[in-house]
Amino acid sequence: WVRFFHSDWLAGTRGLTAVETGVYVTLVATMYERDGPIIADIPRLARLCGASNSAFKKALDCLIDAGKLSIFDGMLTKCAG
Repeated sequence: WVRFFHSDWLAGTRGLTAVETGVYVTLVATMYERDGPIIADIPRLARLCGASNSAFKKALDCLIDAGKLSIFDGMLTKCAG
């Protein structure tokens, strides 16, 4: 399980599109499930999120630009905060 603060989630995702929000929650849940960063394999993660490669990449780029996620050494992780 993970502690979930609905007000923090809503505040932290306000301004994201529905696709970005869906990708974000799926990726963060996967990171919790695997207990850490996940391999930044775009085609595999796009399938996991139920998105085309291009739609996934666009959402991922927006999430990185927004400071929600980061990629380092080929691994995708959630940013602190």
